[in-house]
Amino acid sequence: FIQALALLGNPRASIVGSGTERAVEEVRRELKNFHLTNCTFDPRFVSDAQVPAIFAQHRVLVAPYTHFAAQSGVTHLAATYGLATVVTAVGALPDLVYEYGVGEVAEPDARSLASAMSKAHSKACEGDYESGLARARAELSSDTIAKRLVQLYENYSMSEPRNA
Repeated sequence: FIQALALLGNPRASIVGSGTERAVEEVRRELKNFHLTNCTFDPRFVSDAQVPAIFAQHRVLVAPYTHFAAQSGVTHLAATYGLATVVTAVGALPDLVYEYGVGEVAEPDARSLASAMSKAHSKACEGDYESGLARARAELSSDTIAKRLVQLYENYSMSEPRNA
């Protein structure tokens, strides 16, 4: 991600989240080495209450995983807040982007990621992801998921044989 930011010429960006002390120092060092003065780094735990404000400050969420075997909850959360997403083609991360058209998929390397970030930012500014984000919000909201679960439980309980 940091290398991709450097390839894009020091755009405004943020890195928010917790990590080990070693990881935090490495990020600080890399930001300095690449002269990324427009990237804020806020290494802390993000509470649920802080998520809306953080997402409201950005147009695109980038999930630049290089090793990951599943989906990321943060990408689903971003979609429900109407934030386009750039993910790497690792594990199941691209599923949400492909299914709903809410962002771009990159290979897990700096050049591909930089290209996808640039494209996603432009498209997000133009509103190109809005219909996919609206559909994702409707289908993935906690209310929708809760209703599906209740329906599944009701269907299951109705199909269970009753002891007389």
